[in-house]
Formats: sequence, structure tokens, C-alpha cells
Amino acid sequence: MRGSPVEVSIEQGRAFVPLAATGCGVGCKYCYIDHPAEPAVALSSAAIKDSLRRLEQALRSPSSQREPLLAISCDTEVAVSDSIVQNALDCFEFAQEHRLPIQLSTKFPLPERLRQSFDSWPLDQPRPVVFTTITTVSLSARIEPNAPRPAERATNFGHHGGPWLSYALIKPFIGATARDADSLIELLIENRPDGIVVGVRYRRRTSAASQGSEHPFAKGWIGQAPSVDARDFVARLAGLGFRVFMNTRCVSAWHNSSTHGQLIKREYPYLCVGCGACP
Repeated sequence: MRGSPVEVSIEQGRAFVPLAATGCGVGCKYCYIDHPAEPAVALSSAAIKDSLRRLEQALRSPSSQREPLLAISCDTEVAVSDSIVQNALDCFEFAQEHRLPIQLSTKFPLPERLRQSFDSWPLDQPRPVVFTTITTVSLSARIEPNAPRPAERATNFGHHGGPWLSYALIKPFIGATARDADSLIELLIENRPDGIVVGVRYRRRTSAASQGSEHPFAKGWIGQAPSVDARDFVARLAGLGFRVFMNTRCVSAWHNSSTHGQLIKREYPYLCVGCGACP
């Protein structure tokens, strides 16, 4: 999945814990990992525990951010194997031990073991957030060939209950997303997530002068500024009464009073939606 050894990536207080050594199997056309259509090969339990030990050491560093955010399943799809589900559960245990806000991304209905863990999450902990990615409804079979239909994924939204949050992640917002806006909005109204993030697209760097923020672990991939269509889509969703952000960090800032939203407001102001969570 990476040209370098698999390891935890810590970027501006956000820790990305890999669950797989390589592959994913979903095969999304816009994916930034290497070989996204190849079957996922889960990291061993020993490798996960070693990653978490190294992360714990980093968190103890004097330079560590006081409230880091733990991001899981950004390197592969969590629901494609029981071994990867177990790796995620090990990360959940670590997050609870260290009282870390946690976010998990998926394109599948949430596996039952993960749902049970979230349903029993301690109420005195930061609220976990599940981001269910839906890029397009009508073209999903072509763009995300091995993912469940968007209507199946959307079951993560309206019926989750418990002490966790279920957000729709419209990422990346591409041309097909803009053309499919009506179908997406119909699906979101029907299933009503706790909120929505409309995310930017990453593209490979084409020259040393390429502008944009570099992906936190897929080096050489650059985040693009939101398009006019993406901003129009955000405004349309907000007009329908949805809580909408343009970066996943801002969800934790809103619901868990973390400082990550301030970073977005300061360094990536074009992603700030003026939600009022930051001073």
C-alpha cells in the first residue's frame, strides 16, 4: 500500500493507524493508496500492538498535541475482513485507554462487532464518529466497483443510536458528485445522518510547484481547493437543515470541543464553514 514500511503517521496532532499491509479490494477509481483493487492483507495483531506502542510513546512526547485525534481505516476498508475488524477493535481499546477522539471511515454497513463496540462506548469519553463515504449514487457501481450500493451504506445513518455519531462523507467531491447532487440529497434526506462532510479531492503532484496541502500519509498527493460546485452543494445542504463541514477534523471540534477546528480555520480557511465552534 505504501512505498515505505507500514507505520503510524502523525500529522498536526492527528494519528493515522494503518490496519493493512497492502490492498483494499474496493477498487475506487479516485483512491490515493497503491493497488486499491487488490485484496486487503491485514496487519498482524503483533504489528498493530507495536504501532500502538510507538504511538503511545509519541503521545508522551513534550511536543505532542494535548488532544490528538485517532483516524482509522483511511488506508483500507475496515469491513472487508474479520482480521481488519479486529485490528480496528484494538485501536478502539487504545483510544478509550487514552481518552482520544476517534474517527473511522467506511463504505460498508458497519460490521456488527464494531457497531456493538460503539453502542457500548463509555459516556464520559469523546464521542466516536463513523464516516460513511458516498461519492455518487447513480455511478457508484462504476466508480466504487466493489462497494455496497449507497442505499445499503446509508443504513449506518438513521438507526445507529448509542453514544456515537454517524456522518455522511461526500469525499471526494468530483464531477460525478455534482451531476448526481439531486440523488445524493434524496438519499441523505431519507436516512438523515447526524451531519455531513463534503471533502476535497486529492490528486498526484504533477510538479514541484503544485499547490495545496499534501496528504498526511500518501506522499505526493495534493489536496485541491473546493470547487464552486462543492461550495454550492454545501450551501444547499445547509439550507436543508443539515450540519455540514468541509473537513473531518471540524466534526470533532464541534462535538468533542477539540482544537482541530482552530487549525483548519487558521491554516486552511477555505475549508472553514463558520460553524462557531472555534474562538
